[in-house]
Amino acid sequence: MKTAYRDYSITCDKTELAKNASILRKNGGHDLYTALLIMKVFEADFPDLQAELGDCYFSGEGVHQDKEKAYLLFEQALKNGSVRVNYDFGWYYYDRNDYLRAIEHFKICLNHSTQFNDYKLGHCYACIGDSYSKKAEPNMSMAIENLAVAAEKYKDGFSCTRLGMIYSNKSDNSFNPEKAIKYYSLGASYGSDRAIHELSKSYILGNKELDINPNWEKAERLLLPHADSNDADVLNDLGLLYMVGDTNNAGRDLQKSKQFYERAWAVQQHPLTASRLGYVYFCLENYMEAEKMLKYADEEDICHYSDFLGRIYNCGYVVPRDPQKAVYYYGRKYNASHSLNNLFTFDEYANLLEEIGEYSKSYEVAEAGEREYNDVCFVYIRGKLVLKGMVIDKASLSEAAEMMEACIRYETNVKEAHSMLADYYLLFKEYRKAERHLLDLVEMGDANAALHLGRLYEAGGGSIISSVEKAYSWYEKSASMGSEEGQKELDCFKKGVFGGIRRIRSLDQ
Repeated sequence: MKTAYRDYSITCDKTELAKNASILRKNGGHDLYTALLIMKVFEADFPDLQAELGDCYFSGEGVHQDKEKAYLLFEQALKNGSVRVNYDFGWYYYDRNDYLRAIEHFKICLNHSTQFNDYKLGHCYACIGDSYSKKAEPNMSMAIENLAVAAEKYKDGFSCTRLGMIYSNKSDNSFNPEKAIKYYSLGASYGSDRAIHELSKSYILGNKELDINPNWEKAERLLLPHADSNDADVLNDLGLLYMVGDTNNAGRDLQKSKQFYERAWAVQQHPLTASRLGYVYFCLENYMEAEKMLKYADEEDICHYSDFLGRIYNCGYVVPRDPQKAVYYYGRKYNASHSLNNLFTFDEYANLLEEIGEYSKSYEVAEAGEREYNDVCFVYIRGKLVLKGMVIDKASLSEAAEMMEACIRYETNVKEAHSMLADYYLLFKEYRKAERHLLDLVEMGDANAALHLGRLYEAGGGSIISSVEKAYSWYEKSASMGSEEGQKELDCFKKGVFGGIRRIRSLDQ
C-alpha cells in the first residue's frame, strides 16, 4: 500500500494529499488508517504532517501509544520548520508536568495565531494559565489572566472550572466566592462535566466557603439536562441528588438514585460509588447487593456507610447474625469519623457493644450519640451501664439515677428505668422513692414490682411502717398477676408463717 501511495505521489498534488490526511483523521474509523498511511508515506516532505503523526503516537490514536516516538517526530518536525508542532510539544511537556517548557511552546502558538483554529487557541490559553498555577513558583495573576481569556473568549469549559477552583480556594489570596460561582456557572453552560459536578455538588450538599445553601431545585435543573451523560461524576451527582432529596425529602427517589449510581458504577468502579449504591440498596431492602457493594467500599477504606454493613450482620439480613462482624463494621465507620450516619445506627452500635461486653466503648459511643443527636435513648444507655456496675469512673450512681429519671420524663425505656431506679433506691434505703417507682411498675402490669412492694411492707424501712395487711395485699396482687414467688409468699401467709417464703428458707437451712 505504501508503494502504491509513493507511485501515486509522482503524479498527485502532495500538498492536497497532506491536507486530506488531517480531514481523514478527524473522520475516524477506516479513514483514520488511510490518514496514518498518508502521514507515514509523506511525513518527510511535510513537517506539519510529521507533527500530526507524532500526535497520533502521543495519544495512541490508531497506533500503539508511544510517547518517546512521538517526541522524536516532534523534534524532527520542529527542525524542519513546523509551527504547529509547538502545540504538540506544549501538550507533551504539560503531560510531564514540565510547565515552563509547556508555556514556552504554547506561547509560540499564540504568536502564530493565524495558523491555529479557535479550539486550539483556547487550549493554548488554558494550558498556559493552568501551567502558571502549577509551576514550582506559581504566578496566579498570569494564571487567571490566561484562563480568563480561554474561558470568556474561547468558551473553554476546563478553564472555567480551573478559575472556579482557584477562586474557591480559601487559603489563596485569589479567593472570591462570587467569581467562583460565576465561572462554575459559565463552565456548566458550556457543558463542562467538571464544572457541572462542582456546582451541583455545592447545591446538593451546600458549600459554606462559597456561601451556598443547599438548593435541591437548582441542583436538579442543572443536572437533568445531562442525565444522558456518561461522565461518572455527573452520574454520581444525580444519584446523590435523588438519594438525599430536598430538606423535606420531597425529592428523594431511591429508585432513580439506584439507576444513576448503577450507571456511574458501569462507567467507573469507584469505591465511593459502591458505598453510596450499597446504602441505596440497603434502603430498598436489597440486602444481598447492599452487602456486596458496602464490602467493596469498606475494603477500599471508604467507610461512609459501613455502619449499614454492620446493620446487615447485626440483624442477620441475608447472612447469619454475627455480632463480632457487626461491631467491626459499625466501628469502621465510627473510627473513621467519630460519628455514624443516623441515630439508629448509633443506638444499635452502643447496645451491641454492651451485648458483647465492651462496656466502656458502649458508654463512649452513647456519649457521642447524645452529643450529636441530643436524644434521651443515649442517656438511658449511659445510666444503665453505670447503675448495673458495668462501667466505673464515667458517672456517679446519683448522676445515673438522674439519667433514669430523665428517661421517665421523656418517655423512653420507661419500664426499665422505673425498675432500675426501684432497685437503686432500695439498695440505698430510700424506701419512699423506691415505693413510687414500684407503684408505677405495678400500673404497667409488672408482677415482680408487686412482690417487692409486699416485701417492703413486710419488713418496713425508713418512713414506711411494717404492715402485715399491706404486705399480704401486695403478695395477693403479685400472685394474681402471675408471679410464682408472689404465690409462694401468699401461701406462707395463709399457713401462718410470718416472714413468708424467706422465713421458710432460713428454717430449712
